[in-house]
Amino acid sequence: MKLRKEVNLLKVNKMDFVTGFMFSTNKSRVALIREIKLGWLHECLDGKACLAGITGMIEENELPLQAMKRKFAEKAGLFHHDWRLFCELEGVWGREYFFTAKGEVDLLTSIVDEIIEIIEVDKIYQRKTMLNLRWLIPLAAENGEIALIEREVIEVCR
Repeated sequence: MKLRKEVNLLKVNKMDFVTGFMFSTNKSRVALIREIKLGWLHECLDGKACLAGITGMIEENELPLQAMKRKFAEKAGLFHHDWRLFCELEGVWGREYFFTAKGEVDLLTSIVDEIIEIIEVDKIYQRKTMLNLRWLIPLAAENGEIALIEREVIEVCR
C-alpha cells in the first residue's frame, strides 16, 4: 500500500500581502488591476488574466498600512494616505490585509505590467474577477450586500 506524501505546511515560505480597493467618492466605481504578463497572483482558473485588487507583498519591517500606501503608489501612480483596514485573512501562504479607500479613481494611471481598470460596482458580477472579489468588494464598500459571505469569513472580516 502506497502512502500519500504529505506536504509539511510549516516549511512553506509564508508571505504577507496587502490588497486595496479604491472606490470613487460616491462608491459607484472601483479601481481594479489586470496583469499583462500572467503570473500566479491574478490568474483565473482558466489560466487567463482576471481582475484583482491592487496587491503587493509586505516588505520586511514594514507595517501593512505602509505597504498598502507604497504598493498603491507603485502600481496606480497615486500616493493615497487614507486607507482603512476592513479584512484580514490567514492561510498557508501567510496573511493578507485588505484595505479600502475613497478617492479620485479617474486620476489613476497604469504604471507596471498591469492595467488599471475602473469598474462599475453594480456590474462586478458580469466581469471576470478573482473569485474572492465577489464578496470582498461589497464588504469593502460597506453597502450591506454581504449576504454571499459565509459566517466564518464575516467574523474574520469584521
